[in-house]
Amino acid sequence: MNSSSSPSPQDESLKYKVKVGVVILNYNGWQDTLACVESVLASIDAPSWVVIVDNASTNDSVRWLRHWAVGNMEFALQELGAPKSCPKPLPLVEIPNGATPDIPSGSVVLLHNAENKGYFRVTRKSGGIIGI
Repeated sequence: MNSSSSPSPQDESLKYKVKVGVVILNYNGWQDTLACVESVLASIDAPSWVVIVDNASTNDSVRWLRHWAVGNMEFALQELGAPKSCPKPLPLVEIPNGATPDIPSGSVVLLHNAENKGYFRVTRKSGGIIGI
């Protein structure tokens, strides 16, 4: 095969472009969740969608996530090691507990769980985070 008939590396990378989504779990940790979402959205290859799953937070996390999405609050991400904040407002699609999600590309979704199902929790004794 001669060099003129082989595809360039750029052509090959476009051929296999995939859509990637990110799921971020939240339970009473809206500051860390926002830092994570901002970092993901600021990345060079931002995902097709971001889903924030709130596991029935009891500290107004959902309210703070809503305020952030519409741009009603400043969030000092640089202090938490995140890059520059992404532009607001962001379309925030909210999905109630038990609903079947239809996630539009390019969106940030807030999925409500009626209870903390144990996918994420903080142990009080050690302060450590137990993940998925």
